[in-house]
Amino acid sequence: MSAWIRWGVLSCTGLLLWSNLALAGGDVKKWERLFESGDVDALLEDAREDEAVAELVAFLVPRLKAGESDNQAWLVALDAVAALGPEAKEAIGALGAGLTNEDPEVRQKSAQALGRIGPAARSKVPDLIKLAKDEVLEPRMGALEALGGIGPDAAAAVPLLVEGLSDETLEIRYRAAEALGLIGQEAAKAVPALVKVLKKDEEIGPRWAAAVALGRFGPAAKEAVPVCIKKLEATAVSMTEQGEDNGVRAACATTLGLIGPEAKAAVPALLKTLHNDPMSGTMEDLDVQRNSAEALGRMGAVTADVVPGLVKALENAYGVGFYEKVCGALGAMGAAAKDAVAALTTLADNGEMDEATRNAAREALKKIGGG
Repeated sequence: MSAWIRWGVLSCTGLLLWSNLALAGGDVKKWERLFESGDVDALLEDAREDEAVAELVAFLVPRLKAGESDNQAWLVALDAVAALGPEAKEAIGALGAGLTNEDPEVRQKSAQALGRIGPAARSKVPDLIKLAKDEVLEPRMGALEALGGIGPDAAAAVPLLVEGLSDETLEIRYRAAEALGLIGQEAAKAVPALVKVLKKDEEIGPRWAAAVALGRFGPAAKEAVPVCIKKLEATAVSMTEQGEDNGVRAACATTLGLIGPEAKAAVPALLKTLHNDPMSGTMEDLDVQRNSAEALGRMGAVTADVVPGLVKALENAYGVGFYEKVCGALGAMGAAAKDAVAALTTLADNGEMDEATRNAAREALKKIGGG
């Protein structure tokens, strides 16, 4: 095919695309200006206002394909596609080229955009597994984020992700744990490795990510119960040899609740976090308390001391949202929490309490059958 014929074909194709965009309501000239200025937010807002998101994706795809000579333009297109998420699935093919670009930032952002698109990008899992072995850290991070974003359809990456849990770089350990949790039950064989990270990793980030990931496996993560109990019992405001970061402890509380009745051995530790002793200077972290109360509600009245412990917590509760979480936990137990009716009634009728707390008590009473 001669150069003139090729030029003619490309020109006709370009005119057709431009025409389709104009007919669909997309202001292409305005998009060109916004694109050149790098104003991604304004670009997306304009397309949404005109109900022309599909046309915007068609506008962006050629810029993804033609970006090798102008990586800055490519990066703007990548940012826009990533922000569109699942709405940009027509860009999946074009994003694949970015995974092998010589610019590490383009490789990273191409992967992140695929992750934002989600399960529809499942065809790129093999390429993302390959990118996860990149020599540069940032593209590896982007690949792991993308695998997590794709979810269960990225199960082929589980062995790679388990290996990543012992990587020397904390960013990789963190993202590997996060991705395993997002893949979900398809990655359940990673539970022992995640428990090891939660128990032994020297950095807070990977421990927190491992705790959150384990919760996503529900009862399949019952192996984590003893470690989560120890973390809850390690009361410390910051990481020390004797204590644990409160963010990790709060995540462990949530995980115990998601494991459910299989985690009933944790009830004493969860109840202990609900009680403060100002006289001795013992004041528990509020996030830990809220998550512990919610966890007990998920487990139900699995032991005889759950309902009395929650009722006692109502007597010394403090902080935004704590009363509501305790009321919610009692309500979730239904008739099994009938011994809490008197305390909840008192709380619901207390005019000095804020309306949100009183409403939470009333709702709990309805579920229990006492109001």
